[in-house]
Amino acid sequence: MQRRELSKMSKTVEIYGASVEGHSVTSLFKKEVIVAKASNGSAAKEMLDVSDMIGFKKKPVDISWLKSASKAYNISPNISDYIAVPVPIISSDIPNRNMQGFALPTLIEFDSRAHMPRYRTFVGAPTHYEHQNSDDKKANGVILDASLVPMPSYGITKVVVLLSFDRTKDTKLVEDILSKKRNSYSMGALCSYFVCSYCEGLLGPGVARTCTCPGVSYERLSSYGQIINGKLQYILAGDPCFIETSSVSDPADHGAKFRNEQQ
Repeated sequence: MQRRELSKMSKTVEIYGASVEGHSVTSLFKKEVIVAKASNGSAAKEMLDVSDMIGFKKKPVDISWLKSASKAYNISPNISDYIAVPVPIISSDIPNRNMQGFALPTLIEFDSRAHMPRYRTFVGAPTHYEHQNSDDKKANGVILDASLVPMPSYGITKVVVLLSFDRTKDTKLVEDILSKKRNSYSMGALCSYFVCSYCEGLLGPGVARTCTCPGVSYERLSSYGQIINGKLQYILAGDPCFIETSSVSDPADHGAKFRNEQQ
C-alpha cells in the first residue's frame, strides 16, 4: 500500500522540507545480520545492530520486512547491497529554513491510520533521488529506522532517520554519497493542515481557514518569516505522514515544494 493512501479520507498537501546534511556513511555488507529465532513458532527475525551508526548503546533494527519491501520498490532484498546514512531530518518545535516546523506532541502523536506514532511513519518509506517519488518502483532504497533523540541543552528533540540506498539500483548515486559529493537530504510528508505560529489559526487543504493573518498562504513559503511584535511567523505541520526522504544536491538552493492531492 502506498503511503499516500493513508490520507485518502481528506485533502492533503505534499511538503518537502529544507535539506539537512548527513556525513556518516556505512556499507552494510560489513554489518552482521543477527537472526533471532522465535520460541513461539513464529518466523525468525533478521536484526541489524545499528548502534554505531545512530549513537545508542544498543539499537537492533528489525529488517525482516526488507524482502517484501524490495518487491514494492524494485530494490534489492539483500541488506548487504546497501549503504546506510543516519540523518537528523527534523528538529522539533523550531522552524526550518522554509519556515515549516513540527511540534514534538505532533511527532509522537499516534496515527490511527498508520497504526504507529507519526514520527515512525518514516520507517519502510522509500528513499529517492531529488524527490522523484511519483513511482514507488523508482525508489533508490528504503528507510530502515526512525528514532527520537532528545537534545536537552537546546530544548528540542531530533528525529534521526536511518536511510539506506541500494548500490545495485543506482551505482552512481551510491558512489556520490560514499565520496561525500552528495551529503544532503530532504524529507517528504503529507499533511492536511497547518497551524500559524503567530495567530495560532488553522490553514490548509483539509480544513476551513481560521488563520487571521493577511497575506500568508501555506502554498507560498515566501509569505512567512516575518517578525511581528517580536514573534517569528511560521507554520507548524499537522497530522503529518512521512512518505519519503531524498538525496538532494544542494541544501542552500533546494527549497520546499507543495503539491496538492485531492483524493
